[in-house]
Amino acid sequence: IGIGPFIPHHDTPFADEAAGTLELTLFMLGLIRLMIPKVLLPATTASGTIYAGGIAGYLTSSGSSNVINSYSLANIKVIDSNSNAFVGGIAGYTAGGSFVSGCFHNSGELWANNVGGLVGMEYGTVFSSYVGECSLKGYKVGGLASLIHGKVTDCYVLADLTTPGNSGELGGLAYYVGPDCYIEHNFVY
Repeated sequence: IGIGPFIPHHDTPFADEAAGTLELTLFMLGLIRLMIPKVLLPATTASGTIYAGGIAGYLTSSGSSNVINSYSLANIKVIDSNSNAFVGGIAGYTAGGSFVSGCFHNSGELWANNVGGLVGMEYGTVFSSYVGECSLKGYKVGGLASLIHGKVTDCYVLADLTTPGNSGELGGLAYYVGPDCYIEHNFVY
């Protein structure tokens, strides 16, 4: 059985439907496994398109899900503007308890609805990392992360941020900063 998140397409009757989420997909995978214990569930679906990163799509909160001293030159594009995808040069999503340290993304192009130079959606910790001269394009664009809900310290951003037809929202460090996050000693050029 192949199962993945629903991705709307403009040439179908479902074009205006909401995109699926990773959480619903994982719930359904678990439900199928309980109902049919010996079923083959291949990992070849579009789950990776919800959280896409140059190094990792999703860093869990296990405490050992970390990216350290790594870099990415990746070009990542999730073109559907209705998608809930989060794209980052290093990781698409960092859960609380995970961290990105000593990393950089440089020279690639990232293009998605929600895009950040290092992380798409950040709940963990990002420190001592930077975003070099790259191109970030989307509707909710942040130089370091599209959404920040965790801790960001000692980082800098040099990226070029754009939205299609000036119809999106931009932030030098982040498009959105949550109420309980901690941001200190960062630089945006």
